Amino acid sequence: MTIDTPGEPDPVPGTAAVEPATSEPTPAERSAGANRWRTAVSAVLLVLGCSLLVPAAVAGWLRWVVTDTDNYVDTVSPLADDPAIQAAVADRVAERISDHIDAAAVVDRAARTLEDERGRTSMAASLDALATPIDEMTTSWIAERTNDVLGTDAFQEVWSTAHRAAHRALVEIVTGRGDVPGLVADDESVVIDLAPLVELVRDHLVENGFELAERIPSTETEFVLFQSPDLPAARDTLRTLDSLGFVLPIVAVVLIVAGVAVAQRRRFALAAAGAGITVAMVATAVGLLLLRGRSLDQLPGTVDRDASAAMFDQLTTTLSTGVYIALAAGVLVILAALLVVPGRRS
Repeated sequence: MTIDTPGEPDPVPGTAAVEPATSEPTPAERSAGANRWRTAVSAVLLVLGCSLLVPAAVAGWLRWVVTDTDNYVDTVSPLADDPAIQAAVADRVAERISDHIDAAAVVDRAARTLEDERGRTSMAASLDALATPIDEMTTSWIAERTNDVLGTDAFQEVWSTAHRAAHRALVEIVTGRGDVPGLVADDESVVIDLAPLVELVRDHLVENGFELAERIPSTETEFVLFQSPDLPAARDTLRTLDSLGFVLPIVAVVLIVAGVAVAQRRRFALAAAGAGITVAMVATAVGLLLLRGRSLDQLPGTVDRDASAAMFDQLTTTLSTGVYIALAAGVLVILAALLVVPGRRS
């Protein structure tokens, strides 16, 4: 017995029940799905591109400044006029020359001669008392004459030549490439040889009537150029960045441009790109400051801190300038996106 449900029509004999048809996505729904994918892809590209800006900046600096001899010498040449560098160089050269002259020893020999050969004990004692003051006065006078030489074009030439010779050792330490027999270099430091400067000062002393300077030999005079115990651990990273010095900046820029191009809301994406560039450059600048402080704090007492600070600042001046320019560009991109560029949804 069949019970009819009120309100429901009886099925037509010989026909099957028809299932409701599945509705296809409307054009608006398809467009919304595509836009979500574009937004996601744009975000990924922008994050990758902006994240690569930090290593890209360091890689470009390594490639075009640190490992390029001509650019490196051009970068550090102005240090010849830096007061901290001149003071440290003058102290090192004067110390080296004083070691060979040893005025105190000359006075002591004169005193022993008076005492042993002529029996003038009191005069010998007087000379002994003058040995230290005479040695200090001689060292001070040598330092003054050294400063005279540091103000000449000859020192500028010696400085540039010494850096050109030491550059290959710096490349060896930073990237592991190259070898320079005879240069003093290890895993933590590079020095330049100031022997030509010692010769200039020696000749200048002789010209000023100090004949004892003629006995000064032409010998290696080390001046610490750079030193950091972190270099051995960082060498592999620096070598990789150096090899990517040309490619990495291009890849970073292409990713950022692509991220803006595929975005559904390009105005927003452009502002995000500017913000990412700004953040990346701020991170690079902060990293440089921290590295500078750490490097100076780790210097041994035998290395002049002011001279090392001047060297670090000068060597990284190109990187710092590039960071500040990119930082300003990031801010300008944000302003352009918010104030000038019209929004697009295509």
